[in-house]
Amino acid sequence: MAWEQRKSKSYFYLHRRLPDGRKMKEYFGRGGDAHRESCFLQLRKFAKWTHQWALSELKAETQEADELLNSYSKNVSDFVTAEMLAVGYHNSRSRGWRKLMKKDMNSEKTMATGTAVSVNKEPLRSKGTTLKDGKNSKPQPSPASQTKASSTANLSAAAVKSQERSRPRISPAKAKLCRDAAEGFRHMSVTLPFDNASDSEIPDTVDAECPPPAKPVEEMSPEELIAAAVEGNAQAMDRLRPMMRKDPDHFSEIGDLGAITLDKWLDAHWSKNLYARECLKMHIEEMRAQHLAEGNSPIERLLVQEIVLSWLRHNFWSSREACSLQIKPGSQSIKFGMEQTRAAQRMYLKAIAELKNFRNVKPRLP
Repeated sequence: MAWEQRKSKSYFYLHRRLPDGRKMKEYFGRGGDAHRESCFLQLRKFAKWTHQWALSELKAETQEADELLNSYSKNVSDFVTAEMLAVGYHNSRSRGWRKLMKKDMNSEKTMATGTAVSVNKEPLRSKGTTLKDGKNSKPQPSPASQTKASSTANLSAAAVKSQERSRPRISPAKAKLCRDAAEGFRHMSVTLPFDNASDSEIPDTVDAECPPPAKPVEEMSPEELIAAAVEGNAQAMDRLRPMMRKDPDHFSEIGDLGAITLDKWLDAHWSKNLYARECLKMHIEEMRAQHLAEGNSPIERLLVQEIVLSWLRHNFWSSREACSLQIKPGSQSIKFGMEQTRAAQRMYLKAIAELKNFRNVKPRLP
């Protein structure tokens, strides 16, 4: 604390840290200067707490959308890599997709078979000599092997003797008592206390643990119908099927990670201004149509969706950085926003590069 007790009076000391790392105390006494410095200290603490609270709110605002976008980007990259490896292309060190040579594949196969053979390889056995009459004589062990075998036998015998010495000894009377107790336990008839109990004596706790009765299918919302159909409710699926036929776009976006991520980033841009949200959505559709004009394969659609999502992220943090120029330059919120802007820009350029690399290799694909 800045106020320190000296006998029956309090004095104000301001703690400072010098540029060389040393700590010092500056004395202000207990007059007007002390109270003024105390008020300034409280204001600085409140400003620091305000900046930390603003930073935590800024991180929580886009945390879910960032996690969804990172997961979508990783899944798309893994899918594209698996598809290209399946058709015989590789992208070592991110230099672009190239045809996998046959010698590389053969070397990988020989390495795999070589490791398998080395694991299963057995040591060679010494063969016996063939006598003149055609009979094979047994191999004679060498003196070194005989010495080694005898030493191993001596060691094993010594280990067995040491175990027998360390084993605790039980008296004959105690051993007989243990055998009688085990025999009595084996033939003992165990009766549970509630086998012969009547119905009135059983505690009524089973009904309290049972789940409440399920809601009728006619009263369920679409989300509840989906949850019931996932659990295997046929009646819920019968009621849900006409809804899916009537509005297929709504139900197709339920399992689409890209559509869910797009909604999250649209909420981050404009959660209440529906007009601005719709304008941004129209601009996204135009951008998607321009990118898909050169090709509309499934992999290209996934990569274009990644480009659109990364563009939304970059646009969000760029606008935040432009609106926060009036804040103190050294604040943590400004630094965090600049870092997020650079990360979003790198992701956007990476997504464009992946689409370009794929389209360069697309004419050579089988």
